[in-house]
Amino acid sequence: MSQRSDYWVNGHSLEHVRNRHELEVVAAMRRLLPAAPKFCGCQVCLEDVYARTLNAFPAYYVQAGSTILKPQNI
Repeated sequence: MSQRSDYWVNGHSLEHVRNRHELEVVAAMRRLLPAAPKFCGCQVCLEDVYARTLNAFPAYYVQAGSTILKPQNI
């Protein structure tokens, strides 16, 4: 069992279910924060920006082994 036991249910880990927007927000923060020299940049402030930005998007969760099926045009 991983150290994040709060993500385990019935012997299975749910740690790898993530909001699809997470990496997009991280990339945007890396790109944009250098242009804001007065931004504090401490852990709390970074987490605030990250959480508020993710909350602005509709939730879209995916799991690592996801199979996404798209209907084919007939």
